[in-house]
Amino acid sequence: MAKRKAMGHLADEAMLDDYNALITSVLSQRDSVVYHYPFGLKDYYAVSGRVAGPVWLVIFGTDAAMETAFPPDNFDDYVQKRGFVPLGRIEEIAP
Repeated sequence: MAKRKAMGHLADEAMLDDYNALITSVLSQRDSVVYHYPFGLKDYYAVSGRVAGPVWLVIFGTDAAMETAFPPDNFDDYVQKRGFVPLGRIEEIAP
């Protein structure tokens, strides 16, 4: 969370519960988009959704552990340049 606060993604007074609520919000939106993110020899999965304005990206390892969550400055550019592969909306993948 310290990095998210330093980057201005979270308010200085934000608590872990606030960050968790934000992540839960992204994962609860039926229209959030799920991505596969191959990185080197590892595979990651990500979910994107809009929370209070910006689009947030929540990234998980294949062990389902959350790696990070943040709002990229230019979302479309960020996912395209890094090779995120869209798999579909949550409502399509887990109806």
